Amino acid sequence: LMLERDKTGKLIFEAEANQNAPELKRFLDRIRAGRETTWNQPFRVADATLVTVVAPLYRGSEFLGVAGAAISLQELSALVSALGTSTGPVGFILYGNDHVLAHRNLPLLPTSGLGEHNPMHKIAALGDPVIDRFVTRPQGYSPPDKSFTVHDFEIGDLGYVVLSRRFAEFGPVPWTLGLYSPRSNWDAQLSRLGRSIIGGLILLVLAIVAAIVLARRIAAPVRSTAEAAVKIGALDLDQIEPLPPSRITELNNQATAFNQMLDGLKWFQTYVPRQLVRRLVRQREKATVVSREQDLTVMFTDIVGFTAMSETKSPTEIAEMLNRHFEVLYQCIEAEGGTLDKYIGDAAMAFWGAPEEQPDHAMRACRAALAARKAFAEVEPDQRIKIAIHTGPLIVGNIGAVGRMNYTVIGDTVNTCSRIEKLAGDLDAGEATIILVSDATAAELDDGFEVEAAGEFQLKGREKPVTVYRLCGE
Repeated sequence: LMLERDKTGKLIFEAEANQNAPELKRFLDRIRAGRETTWNQPFRVADATLVTVVAPLYRGSEFLGVAGAAISLQELSALVSALGTSTGPVGFILYGNDHVLAHRNLPLLPTSGLGEHNPMHKIAALGDPVIDRFVTRPQGYSPPDKSFTVHDFEIGDLGYVVLSRRFAEFGPVPWTLGLYSPRSNWDAQLSRLGRSIIGGLILLVLAIVAAIVLARRIAAPVRSTAEAAVKIGALDLDQIEPLPPSRITELNNQATAFNQMLDGLKWFQTYVPRQLVRRLVRQREKATVVSREQDLTVMFTDIVGFTAMSETKSPTEIAEMLNRHFEVLYQCIEAEGGTLDKYIGDAAMAFWGAPEEQPDHAMRACRAALAARKAFAEVEPDQRIKIAIHTGPLIVGNIGAVGRMNYTVIGDTVNTCSRIEKLAGDLDAGEATIILVSDATAAELDDGFEVEAAGEFQLKGREKPVTVYRLCGE
């Protein structure tokens, strides 16, 4: 069965074909053997020259027939002419080096000289000097991938640029597909391209500048947050400034949340031993909060006559006096690396030697006591203070419930130190601040410390008497 349709797909011819006809049989055998799409040489039919392409049709391995398409050179020229305008690029297709398949001038040429053995016009018949020069051209130049060839030449006072590509896939004679235009058109295009490139570069620079500015606006608060986080890790909360607001919503939300966290931590640090936590963080693996026994030095302090004083002063005055007193004491203890464990009314308890190892913990405690005596003489000259220091084995670590722990010390050494502090009231020698140390503490001091024996005392709860010394200076 032979079917023929026009370019719209409408059926225009249908007839039974004799498959045994020699010419048809040879044609089908050739197409079936090739199994590829085949372009045929142009041929003349009636008043038109056609170019045809045929392809075998298979269902699996079963040969069904042949599909073909044909286009006249006039139609092909119309398609190529659509590539340009009357003053713009001119497209063309050449057949070998002598004949033309498509050109905008081709439909205007007479067809009286065309026939079965001469189906196409010669290139010279076009009357196109650019094509004439192109076919006699010197070697052009191509990009590395050889995808096309560029020719640049002059005809008279005009320069032309030709882009072309040669195809050998359309039959025994190669086809050349080309496009040419006056060089001035290319110059205009290049000029526009140059302006576009310059404009693009300007936009790129502006985009880069905007990106840098935006990156800095983003990086600055992120960097501030990172620096503040490092200070939080070291518990240096007093050194952290609140993050400023940002026009970027996410960064502004981050700053707000961070500032709220900072406010909460500043309130929190008021109620926890900040320096203790800082030391634990600094020691990391070396620090342990598991309770263990080790030799430490403990200090107890007390304000003499505080009960009677409370009866003559208002609660506000008492609170102000205690805050001033404990601030002085805290600074002296911190300066010597001690841990202020707790306040007990007007009394305070501190210890040295944990969590950081301090081989000289006894001397540190004594230096803190001497510094406190000097500071109290300046800040509270009318108050009398008792300070007791004792060295011995203690249990140190986390003591308490899971939800409320206290890093503290417990043991007989604490009880003994507390009783030495009470003993100080009976050894009044007219000093505003009296400092008593046990014989165990005195044994740890070097020759730079000045002590004098206060006596041997039987303390409550102890079988043997304890020798006590008065710490005079260093």
